[in-house]
Amino acid sequence: IKTSDSIINKGFLTTVVPQITGF
Repeated sequence: IKTSDSIINKGFLTTVVPQITGF
């Protein structure tokens, strides 16, 4: 479960955050 959360969180950081910050 923890590994899945890490993958989901990393995917979130690499997709959603860049869109919000403009990167």
